[in-house]
Amino acid sequence: MVSFILNVMGVAGTLLSIVLLKYVGRRPIMLIGGAMQCLSMLTFAIVGVAAPGSLAAARVLAAFTLLYEFFYSASWGPLGFVLASEIASTELRAKTLALAVGVNWLCTLTLASWLPYALNPTIGNLGAKLGFVFGPCIAVGTVWMYFCLPETSGKSLEQLDELFMKGISARKSTKYQYTGEFISHGAELADAKMEDAESPVNKRGTATHVEEIRS
Repeated sequence: MVSFILNVMGVAGTLLSIVLLKYVGRRPIMLIGGAMQCLSMLTFAIVGVAAPGSLAAARVLAAFTLLYEFFYSASWGPLGFVLASEIASTELRAKTLALAVGVNWLCTLTLASWLPYALNPTIGNLGAKLGFVFGPCIAVGTVWMYFCLPETSGKSLEQLDELFMKGISARKSTKYQYTGEFISHGAELADAKMEDAESPVNKRGTATHVEEIRS
């Protein structure tokens, strides 16, 4: 029954994230989701250590496990891939996504291999103390996002380029007023390349090259 409810909470969180993406933005969802996940893990660990084996503790542990699943599915779970695709530049998008997916599966494999030993009563015997491991890790990730993760919602690739090129703080990215200078610069470069391609010199060079191949 708990497993079924856990899956329901995961689906509910994912559906909620679809709505929140449009009206709230990426950065607040990731920060709030991280904070709630950290709180759930630490509460899970504290209750499990303070009152092991009691019925009340078991209910609290189940409740915060469900909360963790809900907030993860509403924030870090789906938004990680969204942010990886939005932040990456056009030239590096494929490599960035491939690296992100690869690191994600590597971490999943590592945890899947380590958890059985950590929970084994004769080896790690961590039990509820596992929350003391994951809670601080989530806290570190949330702090990193607060200082380094910009808001990408509603921003074009050129606007994100301007954000990074100017070194705008992630905390100021939501209210930053874009100047459009990088869009203009990109247009100038495109015009210059077009003029160069249409210039007589380039045409003569192309004709000569073709003649050499034909000969």
